[in-house]
Amino acid sequence: TATIEWKCFPGQFMPEVGSANDDFEGCQACLEGYFGNATNLREPTCRRLPDDESVCPPGHHCACSSVQANGQCGRGATSPQPCPAGTILPSVGAASNRSCISCSPGSYSAMRGNGNASCDACSPGTFSELTGSTSCDACQLGGFCASSGQASALMAWTACPAGSIGNTTGLTNSSQCLPCTLGHFCSE
Repeated sequence: TATIEWKCFPGQFMPEVGSANDDFEGCQACLEGYFGNATNLREPTCRRLPDDESVCPPGHHCACSSVQANGQCGRGATSPQPCPAGTILPSVGAASNRSCISCSPGSYSAMRGNGNASCDACSPGTFSELTGSTSCDACQLGGFCASSGQASALMAWTACPAGSIGNTTGLTNSSQCLPCTLGHFCSE
């Protein structure tokens, strides 16, 4: 019996013991949803020590990092990749960026790798019409947007009361509307 020295790269593993026969394939890719950031790992989950965390954390995905000519994964993830801004991923063990969940209209996520259970609601005075928003837009001149989580400027916007005007964007209530100056007419 001969001992073979075999080096597995980060993102790969090989059991410590076993027999080599005609179908020996050497190092194998870490399981999808896990990552291995060291060499010569021994478990499919690519943990180095029993208490190591190798499962992909919330807000990140761990996909194959090197695909072989036969379409098989040759090397798994070597580090968690963050989901893009405008998305969330509250669960662990995601195997691809398709697991990242886009924020719905009326909400946003400004940071990459957001593992929160939900996106942030647009605050009063703002809205977001698009899926996957990274920020909210200020409500337009002439009125205010009182509610949070608004998905449409038309649904959120209320004109300032007669005799007053909203001369800045992002107002949140009618008390922020300014009285018309003496001798001028204010319309919507």
